[in-house]
Amino acid sequence: MQLQKYYKAEMTWTSNALEGNTLTLEETKMILESGITVRGHTSHEIYECTGHAEAYDYMFDHIRKKEITEEYIKKLHYLFAKNITDIPSPGEYRDVSKTFVGITGSEYPCPDYEKVPEKMAEFADWVSSVRNELHPVEFAAEAHRTFIYIHPFPDGNGRIARLLMNTILLQEQYMPVLIHPIHRNKYIHTLENGRIYPNGFDIFIAKRELEQQKQFMKLQ
Repeated sequence: MQLQKYYKAEMTWTSNALEGNTLTLEETKMILESGITVRGHTSHEIYECTGHAEAYDYMFDHIRKKEITEEYIKKLHYLFAKNITDIPSPGEYRDVSKTFVGITGSEYPCPDYEKVPEKMAEFADWVSSVRNELHPVEFAAEAHRTFIYIHPFPDGNGRIARLLMNTILLQEQYMPVLIHPIHRNKYIHTLENGRIYPNGFDIFIAKRELEQQKQFMKLQ
């Protein structure tokens, strides 16, 4: 429980900040810990904060199950997006009415909406089949990459990808990874190049994992 509480605000802040949310870490803490309404921000940004925190808590409820299912992925998205009016149909894959998505900084198109259910079923099967074949950090990084390339939801895919990555790390008894906004360009670059050079993104995530382990050891 202490680990869950320690990372909640910081993971919520960093993940949202990577997507352009302007809440600071202190403002994020105020919202999550005291329920204080912060002036100068849109309701969209506030709901991104509270929604991510709900999805984060659900992630911790799930880590003992050692599985990643489509139902779990959809629930994460639903909890994140349920109060955000700009995101249609929280918890549902994109369809013909909400199929215009793109990956920040990417020159590659996302799969057509008609292929999303099949791609996601394959993704869930892949997660189950390779869990014991890859190093946990490599496994978590590859799950992030594979999911983000599918981009199954109309919006919020980056945040769900990072929650999935951290679900795997926590399930395998590793520290959750935080991607600070100062690493945003490197994160996007290695993720984009991961289509051709996947090891680059794996190494990037491994470095973030090592940082978290070192930081946590200092707190002991």
